[in-house]
Amino acid sequence: MDRTRGLLAGRKALVTGAGTGIGAAITRALAREGAQVCVTDLDLARANETAGAIGAAALALKLDVTSAAETRAALDQAAERLGGLDLVCANAGVSTMNRVEDLSEEEWDFNMDVNAKGVFLTDQAALRLFKRTGVKGVIVNTASLGCAPGCRSARSFGRPSWPASRRSRWPRAMSASLRSAGWKSRRMWPRWWSSSPAISPAT
Repeated sequence: MDRTRGLLAGRKALVTGAGTGIGAAITRALAREGAQVCVTDLDLARANETAGAIGAAALALKLDVTSAAETRAALDQAAERLGGLDLVCANAGVSTMNRVEDLSEEEWDFNMDVNAKGVFLTDQAALRLFKRTGVKGVIVNTASLGCAPGCRSARSFGRPSWPASRRSRWPRAMSASLRSAGWKSRRMWPRWWSSSPAISPAT
């Protein structure tokens, strides 16, 4: 593949939760358009598999997005190895998919830590890196069509942790702040995608 051509030729991107599913598809699409990509995932074996399928334009890193220190370190390492970063996609997400009456406090915290806190920490680390390196970068947050304004599907299923945590990926205040400083912030609303069984805090 000629990576000197394409819409993203010369760009360097990092995607969280990219070992499988939507994240893996995002990294493949970025690479097809000429970008170099950093595939990050809590499961390093899956990240390595996805990066290996892409080829020389990809590298893999283990990343727990609920850790601020680990998130900062991963972005710094990716920038060093790729020669910079100008696109970061906060995609990592989980769901225990339990109904209200079955949802434990531990599960609620787990969903919120990954889906809400994880996006905040990724966006924050990206913004700080962009400012430090003087790059007018782009941040993309993967939300969920089932949690979009006016959509009742997730709520009707009676699984509150999913819409509550994923809906937080629509940070208007953060988007406005980034735009005013010259950076771009975008969000995606993908449809339902099952890449693995429901995840629990114990896995």
